[in-house]
Order: sequence, then structure tokens, then C-alpha cells
Amino acid sequence: MLAECEHNETGFIPYRPLRAWNDPTQRQLLTAAASGRNASTNQIALAWLLAVSPVTLPIPGTATAAHLDENVAAAGLHPARDEIDAITAAVSPQLLPH
Repeated sequence: MLAECEHNETGFIPYRPLRAWNDPTQRQLLTAAASGRNASTNQIALAWLLAVSPVTLPIPGTATAAHLDENVAAAGLHPARDEIDAITAAVSPQLLPH
């Protein structure tokens, strides 16, 4: 689906982008990427989603102004290619926006 959205320059909105990161391997990769940046694992997850494709538009739940600030700050994080590849390889097929 993501490839089709990219081809047609149509936005892709992943459903519940932060709720699916329950696997310990995935959490470990997010934690490792976050620790070197003074970022949260949720911020790394959002940054990964943004890095996967330019048409991806994650819309995480935001309950407080502080949570909004945290989510917006994720857009300024730029995971390294090896981090993106490692997270992509670890996510389950239902998480991949393809």
C-alpha cells in the first residue's frame, strides 16, 4: 500500500502508530536509538515512521501539551540509516507501512 501511495503522491496514515510496539526486540532497538539522543522510545518510533517514506503521516494520540511537544520534537530526530534498517527488520509485517 505504501508503494502505491508513494507512486500517486498520496499520504499514508498509519493506524495507531505507537500502540503496536510491544515486542521486546522492537522496544530494545527503540530504547538503544533513544538513549543516544536524549529522546523517548515513542519519539524514535515516530521518527522511524517519518523516515520510512516521505508520504507517511503518523498521527499519534496527544493528551497534554507536553505530549504534543514530545510528538512534534520527534520530527526533528533523524535516525541513522542502520537504525532505520534495524528497526524495519525487527518490526512485524503488520507494522510495516508497505
